[in-house]
Amino acid sequence: MASRVKTPWLEQDLAYFGVTPLASRAFVPATFDADEAWGWAYVLEGATLGGRTLYPAAAARWRLGPDTGARYLHGYGDATGRMWNAFTRALQAAPLQGARADAVVAAANAAFGSLDALFRAG
Repeated sequence: MASRVKTPWLEQDLAYFGVTPLASRAFVPATFDADEAWGWAYVLEGATLGGRTLYPAAAARWRLGPDTGARYLHGYGDATGRMWNAFTRALQAAPLQGARADAVVAAANAAFGSLDALFRAG
């Protein structure tokens, strides 16, 4: 999962625009169990896929690029689709049935809620 960390991308974009990052870590649990990690990863990887969909229009409209304010939206570049597919294959292969599957869904819902709270606080 280390190759999927996105904080540096966000920090790079904020630095480009001269914006100080929010103390967003308060919206993310300090620790995760494996099922919670799957749920949060699903939301964050999905956001990366969505960002890559938005990237062409944002880049053209505001003359942005991966090194000029749109690093996060650029995602994994041309590998974004492959990275999403690899993630979903791993998720489908994980032994997540019953209560474990419920825990993944609950964590994904918590991630959406936390991100919503973060955006509303900003």
